[in-house]
Parts: sequence; structure tokens; C-alpha cells
Amino acid sequence: MRTSRDTASAPDHERGSALIAAVALTVVFASLAILTIQLVLNSAFLERSAINDAKLDAALRTSFAEALYQASSGAGAVGYDEPITTRYEVGTIEARFRSPSGRLDINAASPLLLRLVFDAAGAADADALAAALADWRDGDDLRANRGAEGAEYEALGLAPPANRPFRDEAELAQVLGITDAVLDCIRGEVTVSTHAAAPDLRFATPWLRAALNPGSGQRSSVIEAEATVPRLPSVTFSAGDLLALDLRVVEGPATGRAIAVLIRFTGDPRDPFWIQDWQDAPGVPVCPAVTT
Repeated sequence: MRTSRDTASAPDHERGSALIAAVALTVVFASLAILTIQLVLNSAFLERSAINDAKLDAALRTSFAEALYQASSGAGAVGYDEPITTRYEVGTIEARFRSPSGRLDINAASPLLLRLVFDAAGAADADALAAALADWRDGDDLRANRGAEGAEYEALGLAPPANRPFRDEAELAQVLGITDAVLDCIRGEVTVSTHAAAPDLRFATPWLRAALNPGSGQRSSVIEAEATVPRLPSVTFSAGDLLALDLRVVEGPATGRAIAVLIRFTGDPRDPFWIQDWQDAPGVPVCPAVTT
């Protein structure tokens, strides 16, 4: 049986429970409101980000088309490595034509040239790295002097060398002994597309020219023949030619974003060129200084 005290406290107890329930509901609704606001803001941010990405992509593709038109129209000669700068809503884009022939083909270069480039890039043991690369790309399991084949890779828990030519420059990362620093340095200096034993130094970067002309005087006959580098010619192309185009945002929110394009010309007026590669380009490489 309830006492008078119990009877008096019951309404207070019920009011307290109701108050707690109301506070709990308020917290729940407030949390839901905050979550809804966050979702709306996140959605708006993602939408703006997607729009900005689309605008940037459109600007890069427009810059590509304008540079290619300028080089092919004859309206004005465009030189290799000459900047073609255009301002867009998303920022300023700089386009530069480069010839792949100015890069070192890692499938065709001799161990000597590979060693010179690796040494200039700061490799701890350029001779061993050049030999390991030669072993990676050849078609046998015979280890070259100071090179590396399956046993050396297996001892380090790595996948064995492919024993075939490199399919792209990214496969360099699989060569035993190569480091991120060396990769970052030479990424824009090498190719798999020219099949030439040595780069055409007219189109090579100053760093690569210096790397292949070391102060010790040890250089190949091909390099000696190119000791004097003339002014770069105007950009020209015909059926079967390869042309590289670098697109880089130099001003705006996306400053530093870069695209590397590789173009193959067909000679067919209905389908004049193929884009063989369109990918994000690495940032400006940091390479050791080379003295000649």
C-alpha cells in the first residue's frame, strides 16, 4: 500500500522521466540535424570538386588540341620545349612539345649508357644496377657480371626478373637495386618507345646531356658525335612519328598538376593521330647536379 509520501512523489518521478525522455529526443533530433547538415555540405563539396575536376580535364584537353593545332597549322613555328601558355577559368596551362627521341630507351641502351645515367642519378652502385637492368630485360636466366637473376631476387623475397623487354617505364621499379630517389630522378628521362641505342641529344634535357658527358671523359662514340648541341628545330611530324606533349598547370588552384601525352601520327586524314598515352606526369624531378 502507498504511503502519502509515495503518492506525493509519483508525479515528480513521472515528470522527471518525461523530462529525461524529452532531453534524449532533443539530443537525437539535434544529432540527426547535424548529420543531415554534414551530408548536405559533403555532397555540395563533392559536387563542386567533381565540377572543378571536369573543368580542369576539359581545359587540359583544350590546351592539348590548341597546341597540336598551332604546331600543325603553319601559322607560327613552334619549337621543341617552347612554352605555349593559355589562361582558362581553372588556371593557366603551359604546353611544351618534346621529342621521345631525346630520352634513353631502357630496352635498347647499352650497359655503359645505363651506368652513366644511374651514376648521375645518385645510384649507390651504378655498375651493378645497370647489369641488373640488362639481366631483367634479356631473354635468358644467365647472370651477367654483377647482375641479378632469379636467385638474387628470391633471396630477397622479390618477384624474379621478367626476362623480356620492358613494356613501360614503370617496370623499372622491379629491377633489383633501384631506389625511389633514382626512379624519381630518371622517370622523365627514359622511354621504351624509340628503340634507339642512344638518345638524340638535340632533344635531351640539359640534365641528361650532362649525365651522358661526364667530366671523366668516358663516353661513347655516339655521345661524342653529339657533343655540340644545336638550337632545337621547329616541331614537325609525319606518318609513323611519335611526339610527346607535356601539359602543366602553372597558375591556379591546381598548380603543379601535369599530364604527359604520347601521340602517334598515322598519316590518315580521317584519323590523323592516336593518343598512345595520357597519364599524370611526375612532379619536377630532383636530381643530383651533374658537372661536366
